This record gives sequence, C-alpha cells and structure tokens, in this order.
Amino acid sequence: MTHIVLTDLEKARQLAGTAQLCAMAALAVIAVSIAHTLGSPLWELVFESDSSRREQLRDLSVLLLSAIPAILLFEAVQQLSRALKHYENGEFFGREAPQRVARAGDLAVQAMLAAMVVVPTLTRWLDALGGFDLRLEPEFIGMLAFALFIGLAGRILQAAASLKDENDAFI
Repeated sequence: MTHIVLTDLEKARQLAGTAQLCAMAALAVIAVSIAHTLGSPLWELVFESDSSRREQLRDLSVLLLSAIPAILLFEAVQQLSRALKHYENGEFFGREAPQRVARAGDLAVQAMLAAMVVVPTLTRWLDALGGFDLRLEPEFIGMLAFALFIGLAGRILQAAASLKDENDAFI
C-alpha cells in the first residue's frame, strides 16, 4: 500500500511540474501579447500622432485601461505557477500553495470584473459620455464563475491544511 501512495505522490509531483512549465509558457505568451497590444499603439500615440496633447492623454488612458484585465490575469497565472512549484516540491499539505491558489482566483475575479464593468464604464467616462456600461458576454460570465470556483477551491485547500495542522498537533 505504501508503494502505491508513493507512486501516486510522485505522479502528482510530476503533473505539478508539467503544469508549472505550461504556466510559465502561458506567462510568456501573455507577456508578449500585452507588449504587442500596448507597444504598437503606444509608439504611434507618442511618436507619430498629430492629435492634441489632451487627445493623446485620453487615448493613452484608454489604451492602458484596456490592459488591466490582461495584467491581472498575468498575475493570476503567476500565482498558480508558484502554487504548482510548491506541489512539484512535494508540499501538498502546506499552507503556502492553497493561499496562492486562492489569490489566483481572486485576481482572476478582479480581471473579469475589470473586463466586464470597470474598463467599459471608465472608457465611457474618458469619452465624455458618462454613465455606466456593462459587458455581459457568456464567456465573461463563465470565466467569472470559473475564477470564483478557483478562489473557493484555494480556500477549501487552506481549510484542509489547517485541519491537517490541527490533527498533527494532537498526535
């Protein structure tokens, strides 16, 4: 029985290592995507635009504002990558990895709320339209639900780690 558990633990460590490498690749792709999305328009805005400074400031604000969800998702993936590193190291019952999973879920929720509410509303205000705007696209709602579940899973793992610590204290 012990041999099976050790084999399962080793498989879990290997899976975590593979997933961690995939997370690192995803971080690189997200970073390149953010740089590409911001780079060319930013270059044109700063060096090639013949619009007024006020218009340039507005365009710069909209451009940076639109990057907020991607930046938050980048940090969410980075938190998951760090959690996976703990699991790869065999730290399945510690407190650090679950905290990072919960933090990743929270950041992903923030990213989705930014994409659904903050960016559209602030863009309206930057366009001098005022009011409130909301993007309720099915994929955004699905991603928001998924992000909430990731955050909750992290908190469940935190509670399980606390329970393990309490049980270890009695032994």
